[in-house]
Parts: sequence; C-alpha cells; structure tokens
Amino acid sequence: MKFCVVGDNLIALDLVEFLLTQKNDVYWLTQGDFVDGPANKRLHILPFSYEELGALGPMDYFLLVGDRDEENILRASLCKKNGEGTVMVLIQDHDLAQSQVRDLFPYIDDYFYPGRNLADEIVNFAVEEGGLPQRRYLHPKLDIWTYTLERDHPILGKPLKDLSLDRTLVVTIYRDGDFFVPRGNTLLKEGDRLYLLGSGSMEVFRRKDSIFAPKGQRKKFWILGASLDAKNLALSLMDRDFDVDISLPRGEDLRAWRLALPKAYIKEEDLTSLETFSNVNPQDYQGVICASREDNDNVLMAILAGQVGFLKTFCLINHKDYAKATEKVVVGLQLNPRAMMASSIFTMIHQPGKIHITPLPGATTEVLELELLKDSPLVGKSLKEISLKEGVIVGAVLRHRQLIIPSGELIFQGEDSLIIFAKSSLRDQLLKRIYKSEQVSLLKKWIGGQE
Repeated sequence: MKFCVVGDNLIALDLVEFLLTQKNDVYWLTQGDFVDGPANKRLHILPFSYEELGALGPMDYFLLVGDRDEENILRASLCKKNGEGTVMVLIQDHDLAQSQVRDLFPYIDDYFYPGRNLADEIVNFAVEEGGLPQRRYLHPKLDIWTYTLERDHPILGKPLKDLSLDRTLVVTIYRDGDFFVPRGNTLLKEGDRLYLLGSGSMEVFRRKDSIFAPKGQRKKFWILGASLDAKNLALSLMDRDFDVDISLPRGEDLRAWRLALPKAYIKEEDLTSLETFSNVNPQDYQGVICASREDNDNVLMAILAGQVGFLKTFCLINHKDYAKATEKVVVGLQLNPRAMMASSIFTMIHQPGKIHITPLPGATTEVLELELLKDSPLVGKSLKEISLKEGVIVGAVLRHRQLIIPSGELIFQGEDSLIIFAKSSLRDQLLKRIYKSEQVSLLKKWIGGQE
C-alpha cells in the first residue's frame, strides 16, 4: 500500500516508522526537521510544498498529522482534490474533535483524536465496579482481554492453578518487557499483564478490599501537569461523566486553564514534592495521571504516587526508549501517546481478511489470528516440531468453533485458526515459517486490505 504522511513532528516520525514495519511504501512530506528519517528503500522523504503534494498522484491513504489543526484541514482539501485515496486528519482541539468533523469538512474521510484514546485506556484500566475490573476486548470477534495486577491485589503471590478460572484461560503473561507461557505453578507478580481468552466470570479478579468510590459517589481522577495531553485528557474524562482535579506547576496561567475547564478543580502546586502527594487521600480518586510536558517529571510523580498508596497510576512517556528504561521503576501503567496513536491509526486502516492483527498497547507487540490454509507447511506437524522463535507464543487454536489450548503434541490441521502473541518485528519471520512463499505474498495483500 502507498501512504503519504504530512507533518513535522515526532508523531509523524513514529507513524512513518510504524508504517514501514508493515512493508508499506511511505512518502513523507516534511519541511526539513526530520530529513534524517529511517533508512528504508520504501521511504521517500520529500520537501513539503503544495506543488509536491499535488504531483504525488493517487495514494491509498493521506495522513495529515501536523501540529496545527487548521493547517491539517487545509492540506486535507488539497489531498482530496489532487489525488485518489482516503484522507485522515489529526485533530488536537477537543471542541473540534467533538463536532461533526466529516460533515463540516466533507473532504475528510476520517480523523483521530489522541485524547479520546488515552481516556479510553485509562478508564478501562482504572475503573472497577464492586471490586471487579472492566473487560476490555482486544479483538472484534474473540473474547481476548487483558488485566494488569496492581499492588496489593489479593491474588498476588498465588500460583495460577489456584485461580479456578471458569471458561477463561490465561494464555500468556507480559512481564518485564516480554511474553511467556504460564504454567500451573507460575506465581503471579505485581505488574503482570495477563492476556485472557474466554467468556467466563471475572469473579476471581475481584478486589475484596476495593478502595474505589462507594456506590452513588462521584468518580474522580487527579491529573498533574500542564501539557496538551493533560488538558485533552481532562476534557475527555469529563465527557464520560468523571470529575477531575488538576494540579499545575507554579507559574502556569490558572485563569486560562479555568476558562478552558470550568468544571474542573484546578490549583498550583509543586508537582514533584512528596508533600503534594501526602496531602491527598488516594481513596478519593480512581487514579492519578502524571501528564506533564517532561518524561522525567512524570516518572518521578508516578514513583511518589506509588509511595503514598495510589494503586492506579498512569505515567505518560513520549520517548519509547525512555519508557523501556523506566518500565521496572514505575508502579502502574505507562502510556506512550505517540505510539498509541500510531497503533490506533493502523487499526483504523486495517481491513481484516484471512489474517487479523490487533496491535497491543505500546505498538511493539500484537495478537495475530492466522487461518491455516489446507496446504500450509504447518498442517500435519505438532507445535513442538515447528520451533517458533522466542517472542512468539501460540496461545490458542480455534478448530470447528472449539477453543484448544495447545500442548507440544498438538497436530495442526487445515482451517485451524491460530491465536498468536508476538513481537511486531517478528511477523515476517512468523509468516514465512507457517506459510509457503506464494501464500505469504497473498497474506501480505490481505494484511493491507487489498483482496
């Protein structure tokens, strides 16, 4: 597929890198800030001009991701006028994102708003009803969902075999930056992200000591920081009927923030002081969101929040390498807004065929559902024979609508659907291992929605 990305920011860079991992041809129109983009024969970096934009010709997608909404909208009209293709626009203004964008600007086919994605992730992780987590589906057809074990959860330290799961299976666990297949005697640890498959009861995950708001009491989040992400998150959470308290660093324009967020309680504080956190009762909040402009400050705030007893802590980190380096330090959930947006865009443009791919949070791992063709090299072989690489886990097999958790002895059959958890970088090797070369080419077309 052919993509045109227009924008001079880190969002554009992340998006370009992400699209290149999917073996797409990418044309990046930039004004020079990222001329040293990733070296890839599929990437064409061109100086931005309206003449250059008009000369590109048909594209499958035009992605306008600049920092200014009005500029993205203007460029979108030129993309639609000068070439065939789906036009998608980044919108960062909350009021505009809430309006009927496609009605106001009929040349825009779709748009993405980062604040909404971040709010969804936070609500799905933080909000519990009667001590039970919300179920967040990772797949449109299968009940694949995830649950992260925070500090003081009653099942921490227990072996997996003691959970007595009903019609639900823990197919893999993400711990310390990697997946592994759990065994019955695997002890559950703080920070484990469990990937579950099934439709059974979640009662086993109930927090008997739930600290969250009693029935009838308003639910509330505490946001720290003066970034655009902080403002959009506050607006998006209030759209969902949550209350929001906001702490800004000293020197910020309180009047401007109060005008923008009249329903929020806003004050100035020293955000990286333990005293600020000690003066707050964690039981008053669904969670604390560290969303300043600086990754270092967010990590420090997340550590302080953990020290005073916050169980649901969200730390926004924009630099992916920094996120990896601090993963074991931060108690709670790290969120990378840029990576989440790239993952969201991929989900929006993907049209599933014989293969379905669901990017997982962080955009470095994914769930794949692969249907084995009858003459696939895998048919007739057992799981232990195929020797998949580390970082690739066959979590389950769907056969004639029945769910099978595979052992090493399982013999694969034609038309089996394999549910695989894998690092995105290993996808090509995985396809070549499972399919014939001509089948791989066909599947890549399906991945791109080019049936």
